Amino acid sequence: MKKFLTHVPFYIRFHLLLAGLGIVFLSIYRVAFFLMYSYRMNDKSFWIILKAFAKGARFDISVLCVLLGFSLVYSTFHFLNRNRWYRAVWRTIPVVFIILLLFLLIADLIYYENGNKHLGYEAFAYLGLEMLPLVGSAFSQNPFLFLLGLLIIFGIGFGIYKIQSKFPYSHVNIHYKWAGLQFLLVLALLVLGIRGGIQTSPLRTSDAIITKETITNDLVLNPGFTVITDLKMTKVDDRHAMKLSDATTIVRKEVSYPGAEFVSEEYPLLRKTNFTSKKPLPHIVVIVLEGWTGKFIDIIGSGKVEGKVVTPYFNQLIRQGMFFTHFFASGGRTTNGLMALMGGIPDRPGLTAVRTPQILNRFSGLGNIAKTIGYQTLFVTGTDLSFNNKGSIMYHWGFDTLVGKQELEKNPEYKTGPWSYLDEASLDAMHKRLLNVSPEKPIVSVIHTGTTHYPYKVPDEKYRLFGKDTQDSEYLNVLHYADFALAEYMEKAKKAPYFKDTIFFFVSDHSHHRFLNYYEDRNVPLLIYAPGKIKPELREDITSQLDVIPTILGFMEREVYFSVMGRDLRKVKGSSAYFAYGNIFGWIEDDFLYYQSVSGGQGETKTIKEPFVDLGLCYKDINFCSKHAEKTKAYLNMGDELLKSNKLFPSESVLQSIKSNTKY
Repeated sequence: MKKFLTHVPFYIRFHLLLAGLGIVFLSIYRVAFFLMYSYRMNDKSFWIILKAFAKGARFDISVLCVLLGFSLVYSTFHFLNRNRWYRAVWRTIPVVFIILLLFLLIADLIYYENGNKHLGYEAFAYLGLEMLPLVGSAFSQNPFLFLLGLLIIFGIGFGIYKIQSKFPYSHVNIHYKWAGLQFLLVLALLVLGIRGGIQTSPLRTSDAIITKETITNDLVLNPGFTVITDLKMTKVDDRHAMKLSDATTIVRKEVSYPGAEFVSEEYPLLRKTNFTSKKPLPHIVVIVLEGWTGKFIDIIGSGKVEGKVVTPYFNQLIRQGMFFTHFFASGGRTTNGLMALMGGIPDRPGLTAVRTPQILNRFSGLGNIAKTIGYQTLFVTGTDLSFNNKGSIMYHWGFDTLVGKQELEKNPEYKTGPWSYLDEASLDAMHKRLLNVSPEKPIVSVIHTGTTHYPYKVPDEKYRLFGKDTQDSEYLNVLHYADFALAEYMEKAKKAPYFKDTIFFFVSDHSHHRFLNYYEDRNVPLLIYAPGKIKPELREDITSQLDVIPTILGFMEREVYFSVMGRDLRKVKGSSAYFAYGNIFGWIEDDFLYYQSVSGGQGETKTIKEPFVDLGLCYKDINFCSKHAEKTKAYLNMGDELLKSNKLFPSESVLQSIKSNTKY
């Protein structure tokens, strides 16, 4: 073998060495992933785990071929390697990529605990100053692993540098025919490695499915593959494509409700409400609760853990308003949640639209709609408004007054946590601004809380309801604190002049993901609260974040134009919910949840009632899944197509033309 390798060109041996290092890193990563998260696996049998490791090798090789492929092909232009600067490219770039891969593997081990999925677009979306709070969060959550990872990365980088110094390149002339053959052979092997073999279709995320357990399937994957997949995921795969006309028919039927009518064929989602009320406009306050999981709220769950009530105040509040027990998040991240709640359409799976130029397209947006009938608009958050471009996006959706970290810093009494200002501070900042409003100048005010974002740290030990021996104690304790902060705000609000004229919406942006089954990971609370205006009611129909804007518009009782993929929940009972998160998207209706991988393959079905189990309906008879599959594709295609074509909402001049056009 040693004699054979001496005849292999230096640049190929160099890349093989880096590939070997990559295989070692990915293997250690997979072992570490299993050791850290095997407690979530129900089936840890030897053969299942062995199969996961064996199948994972294909994904590892594919990722390494992608990362090293360019520089390897570049280096095989043999005659150009006489130039020292030419050689410097292929001796530097692959080393950087291998170190970045190592960084990614360590980051993923920390991220998975709360993300409940491998890193995807997040790995490249937060480059720059936005990375700082994430780095701080990672260090706070697991400082030992964080520092160990940095030490390993720097150590390996230094080691590769020393090896390169010890073995300088010495150019050897070879015949151009051999050089050409070598180039073609390398290229062929790289293509084979990238696509994962000689099978008909290239390697896809769905090829990692070896069991019904998501965590075991995730053991097969690695974050390098999921990041690359998300980078490519900017359009609907041909396997899921549907004509816009067909998607429009399905979506319109799904979201229709009395009091709103579709008014344009060019803008398929555009509707107007039919109201002529002259009642005073109510104030609207939407409290977007960061990461509140429905499981720990009374009525949805027991509301107790180890006999202790987690959210005592909110449990009382839900009995005084309209509370939804089968309400579902449209995504799994704040960007997904805000896009549904404030933008009115679902985010795409994979790379969020917030990270693309399409976010600049025309949205109706809750704030924009409200301003057409005389509302002021306010958005408050405890984080920096520049993070995730939250401030710019909320302004784009119609919120003129923006309050974030920089504004809260001006008040020395406000305290901050590891992720954002405490909920007490941000809620108080909103309250003080609401004290200045009057019935003659109504306001739509939205706040996004932050203390329940990981890393989970209670601001004071008095809020530590659970000890470390309790599973998920860190999250439960900050949720308990957040309930206290909410109680403090609401008691102040009840004494304020604006309270009697206000409709309150309490809604979570997504679940907190940890230690949850597939149903609990989607199920979040929605409460509509307005004493004297809304009678207490328990709603068990299936609804989602997309229904919030139409429901708010129903309270305004004015003619407005809007483009939203939802319904007014006071006009109709919900019956379905769409969601998209990570590399899956799906549909909830009747008694089961259907989901589909973006890379194709057979859809899956699970129950939405206890016991939460796989039904396997699609495998028994695909017709059982056809309704769910068609509606899922309709929502995916309509949202994606209208974003790409900028046909969500018309410009002002086109809207005026539509208003005067009697044919609609």
